Amino acid sequence: MKKERVIKYKGEKIDIYFHVDRCNHFATCLSGAPEVFNLIRRPWIKPDAASPDKIARVIETCPTGALHYKRHDNGPTEKIPTKNTVKIARNGPLYISGNLEVDEQYHDIQITDTRLGLCRCGKASVMPFCNGEHLYQGYLESGKFPEDVQTIEPLEQPEEKLQIKAISQGPYILNGPFTIRDSNDAVKYQGAKTTLCSCGRTKKSPFCDGSHNIIHKTNDK
Repeated sequence: MKKERVIKYKGEKIDIYFHVDRCNHFATCLSGAPEVFNLIRRPWIKPDAASPDKIARVIETCPTGALHYKRHDNGPTEKIPTKNTVKIARNGPLYISGNLEVDEQYHDIQITDTRLGLCRCGKASVMPFCNGEHLYQGYLESGKFPEDVQTIEPLEQPEEKLQIKAISQGPYILNGPFTIRDSNDAVKYQGAKTTLCSCGRTKKSPFCDGSHNIIHKTNDK
């Protein structure tokens, strides 16, 4: 089994871990703690430039899980969300938060995390992770739901894991309690099992409609 590319930035009171392939340049770190995260210098991360509390707060706003931390000052660690939520970004990826377990078949990696950003356009060079390629590929998708999917009120979820299987050249298969929100943050769907599109061709966004099979057949000709 392969390992993710992770760079460790060691500090006196807190270590910062950068998961290279998960970053899609959402940039909450750059705006939240510019004294710590600065792309125009080397190293671009300085763990001792702010308090561990501030660094932890900023890192936990990173929706892709590209940043994590380990504290050495007995401070609190990141809490696992009690609800599993999928947020559909307009013209962008799936942002998923919760108690997550991912079977990532593209590179044969298994991941346990609380935050992830998964590609929806099918063009990311680090599939299944979003690396911002949609910004250059002209990917346009509103994040709205099909008209036949009715808005529903969120229900209490049990504290269970959400298992995500990212199938190479296929959809994301979700098993476990989850709520899906559209690009306006409105609750649109909730359930315990579904398949979500990863190729950007579905006509029933965000759900998979089998369009990836047509793509593969065309490429095989």
